[in-house]
Amino acid sequence: MESEQAALCSLRRAYGMQDPPQGGHNVMMTRPAVIALTLLLSLSVVGLPVRAQAPSGTLTVVVPNFNRENFDRGLTSTVDMPYNGNHQDALIGTARTGELTPERGLAESWKMSADGKTLTLTLRKNARWHDGQPLTADDVVFSVERYRAKESVCVFCGQVRRAVKEVRAVDPQTVQIELNEPDITFPAVLSSRDGDVRLLPRRNYKPGADGFELVGKPLGTGPWKYVDFKRGVEARFEANTAYWDPKRIPEFAELRVVPRPDPTTRLSMVKAGEADMALIDASQIGEVRKAGLRVLSIKATTIPMIVFLGCWQKEMWCHRTEFRKAMVLATDMDAIVKRLFPEGAGSRYANAQFTERALGYDPSLRPYPYDPAEAKKILSQIGYDGKPVKIWSAPLATSPETPEIMELVQGYLNQAGFKTELTPIEYGAFRPRIVKSPQTFETTFAAHLHIDVGFTRPMMMQNFAVSWLSHEAGGLIQSYWNPPKADQIYPRRGVPQGEPRDIRRVRVLPDHGPQHVVRRRPEGRRLEPGRLRARVASRDGEEGTAVAAAVPRRSRAAGVRHAARHDRDRVRAGSHLRQSGRRRAVA
Repeated sequence: MESEQAALCSLRRAYGMQDPPQGGHNVMMTRPAVIALTLLLSLSVVGLPVRAQAPSGTLTVVVPNFNRENFDRGLTSTVDMPYNGNHQDALIGTARTGELTPERGLAESWKMSADGKTLTLTLRKNARWHDGQPLTADDVVFSVERYRAKESVCVFCGQVRRAVKEVRAVDPQTVQIELNEPDITFPAVLSSRDGDVRLLPRRNYKPGADGFELVGKPLGTGPWKYVDFKRGVEARFEANTAYWDPKRIPEFAELRVVPRPDPTTRLSMVKAGEADMALIDASQIGEVRKAGLRVLSIKATTIPMIVFLGCWQKEMWCHRTEFRKAMVLATDMDAIVKRLFPEGAGSRYANAQFTERALGYDPSLRPYPYDPAEAKKILSQIGYDGKPVKIWSAPLATSPETPEIMELVQGYLNQAGFKTELTPIEYGAFRPRIVKSPQTFETTFAAHLHIDVGFTRPMMMQNFAVSWLSHEAGGLIQSYWNPPKADQIYPRRGVPQGEPRDIRRVRVLPDHGPQHVVRRRPEGRRLEPGRLRARVASRDGEEGTAVAAAVPRRSRAAGVRHAARHDRDRVRAGSHLRQSGRRRAVA
């Protein structure tokens, strides 16, 4: 019988989310004030079939939205993977323990040179694209070229652009990637655990002005084959029965991913038998439990954070530490968590991207208190002139609570004497402001606030790079107030020190928090829990065996969404908490 932890990992993979190391959400107001929201995943699968000779049936998954609605991985991000990452594999795989492993990726082995500048990978010979052609080293070369292209804006595209000096095919099964500087952490960028870099075939693209253009149906090597995509309607996939790893061939013949913005609608679809799995809001946990359904959760896998944007511009008030601190003190983060994440669905962290899963996590750190009086005092001392704070309300599929969170934040800031301007906007329309170089965050505002959702990684270096480095250095969000400082410090982390160390051994800590798997026996049919398995691919290509809720068809079980999931991939902190000896300070 599958363990509950394995089941949760599989469930997340079922609708394209990342591995356990990449799970968990938190919201961060500024570096010192972080809300780490527990990711609640809801699954309801009715009458799962006992393993047959061939895949059968349809698995329907309901998500809040399709974000950018694009299947070109170079132009999307990690939050798009629930609908566009199910058919692809990563070069380097991830074990359920969080370690990098050759067993679950397209590279059967890899080795970093002693100086940390050359990565050599050997591809598995039995991997084939969905059109039947074999995977070759040239496909890896092209994939790196595509992610390095000027137009590419995926979460890790900037890091690939910054890090890679040259990539070459040594022979049809061997690839060498030469880096510009020593970086023993680079394999993680190519992994299903940390990155959103997936392999792409050269013939699926044609050259464009600033990069490449996807032509025809998107091909992959994953457990699911792309079938069709209708914007705003559905994405459909079929089982890849010729998948290179027989143990992970889906048991369902078809996978449908459909968007429904309203959480009530998503839950109703599961109750009515129209869907098998749904992401629902944390506020619905009580309703789900009253309906006799079980909530599946993993603590601190995703981290929605309120981040500062544009604060590297000296003309903005948020460039000053005192101003950022005043915003933190003015916001009652504990009250927000209690209101939006009931029944233990969310918790608060003091140290931004660091959770129990991450190297460097320090449980002794405490968040700043709610102290509006002190916030008002600071504003008076620094001579705040009333320039408004721009609050962007751009909800992601992984943080549907964004609108209500931002309304609450606005109220707290107004009470403390800040002027604010709240702007609702679709994330697809907002993201260009982040990825465009230079960024366009107007200095007519005192600060720009946005909720970004990161995924917890055991090795935090990729989070730092994505969140705080400048675009020139390979960053994306650029939410640190002093990017040049971050750019100068960051390169030191990848230089080998002393004896060589195998970064594959870096793993996450065991999951904490409730983990429940519902198993019911349909009337007139005996189902063995250990055999109720839906092998479904995850966005990281790491699919897995989903032990699901077996229930009578008239009352499908539902799954609850991640109220706050893994920060590992993109936790962007506008400001963060730093520890200096026994002292903590806002940097």
